[in-house]
Amino acid sequence: MDELADVDRAIARYTAALTAMAELPSRAGVAESPRRWNRLVNELQRQQLILRESPVGQQTISALMDDPRPVVREWAAGHALFWAEAKVRSVLEALRDDPAAGVGSVNAKYTLIEFDLGRLNPSWEPPARG
Repeated sequence: MDELADVDRAIARYTAALTAMAELPSRAGVAESPRRWNRLVNELQRQQLILRESPVGQQTISALMDDPRPVVREWAAGHALFWAEAKVRSVLEALRDDPAAGVGSVNAKYTLIEFDLGRLNPSWEPPARG
């Protein structure tokens, strides 16, 4: 299979999952459908595992840190932390300090804490699709 086609497919799936996550109805920043949210997180992780291996994939994820939607910035930043730490820190710190980011503010705070403690694992494998 063509590596560029795999990356292009992963970019499309990654951005589609993030868009769905950002549009998922929520109450106080918590998704109203945890099962759907978890399926989207697993799909996002599958694609992140492909994209992080490619300069084009890394650039795509890094560019999403400028997205106006807090959920998109939060997840893209968490994934880019291992290759763009300086920019990621500023994105996550801004989210952490933004009360309008809701749950994303708490997530950003703990993403930075876990990274600094060496406990953030970008390589976790989601369960097989069922």
